[in-house]
Amino acid sequence: MEYGHRLVPIELGDMKRGGMKESIMSFHTFVSSFLGPSTANGCWPLSKASATLSDDAKTRVAYMAQHPLFEQIPGLLNNVVPSPPLCGEPGPTHVNAWIGTGGTRTPLHFDSYDNLFVQ
Repeated sequence: MEYGHRLVPIELGDMKRGGMKESIMSFHTFVSSFLGPSTANGCWPLSKASATLSDDAKTRVAYMAQHPLFEQIPGLLNNVVPSPPLCGEPGPTHVNAWIGTGGTRTPLHFDSYDNLFVQ
């Protein structure tokens, strides 16, 4: 992983049992310890989305929220369209990344910037 050594803020836990706790880890650790194992679940019922850090790696919830990943690692912009045509001109003010495991949930909230959400 070319950018695996880069440190990123990751929220761990779940909203039902005391909320999320932020941790700093390498991008490689986030992908290999959380994102990779979570793909084994396929569809995520709410019961799996409430796992704690001590639970099976396939059911742990981890989330990189509103992080300026593309400013931190500009090379990743080769893999995304940072200003899709439907965003209009001059495009988005900020381009942040939200990346989470299956089962990631957040409470209803308002973001101060417009969002284009893709899952």
